[in-house]
Amino acid sequence: MMLFHWNSKRVNGTLLLILSVIALGLAYWNEGPWLVATPMSDRISLAIGVAAVYLATLGWFLASFSSTPSKASGKLALQARVDARVIYATETGFAKELSQQTVSRLRKSFPNLEMLPIDAVSIDSLANASTVFFIASTAGEGEPPGHAVDFSLEVMGRPQPLTSLRYALLALGDSSYDEYCAFGRQLDQWLQSSGASRMFKTIDVDDGDDKAVNQWFSEVAKIHA
Repeated sequence: MMLFHWNSKRVNGTLLLILSVIALGLAYWNEGPWLVATPMSDRISLAIGVAAVYLATLGWFLASFSSTPSKASGKLALQARVDARVIYATETGFAKELSQQTVSRLRKSFPNLEMLPIDAVSIDSLANASTVFFIASTAGEGEPPGHAVDFSLEVMGRPQPLTSLRYALLALGDSSYDEYCAFGRQLDQWLQSSGASRMFKTIDVDDGDDKAVNQWFSEVAKIHA
């Protein structure tokens, strides 16, 4: 993992450092006296001033390298502190929309809240947050949404150690299909087999039913860290 990134400040500092190395090389390369005449006093003062500015700039550049890792580490540590996650699997975008609304309702109870698409989720990210809210739609004839296929095959292929995880799940589907809310129900079964505990009974949403969605928001409002 890189501890710093190359911004304009570092590029300029690096160029200064390269130029100083070149200057030293040229100094050793040229033999004999450098000056054929004694420089004027005002030019000596100007040269000293330029050198002082250069040395100060070089010192600032070197100091920026030493300070950057600690700042980056602090930022990573801040990002790592997650109270809860809202994870969505969407086919049409509706699950993502509901996830955003869920986040807005949970922000007061969970200040460090993170929303993720399911394809950005790993077992580690599930284990690092003790509370997770899943919103999962079903595509086609009971299939996971396109971006959830890898998670379904690779992560849900076997039970995982998630005994410290509590979760809630909103399953989106259409009862006109035989495999109604199939992916959401598969996800629920996998979480149960992995030892995770439900915060409340999984809610199925039939074709965007407002009553079921409002029930989800009502239950979500009762959850606290």
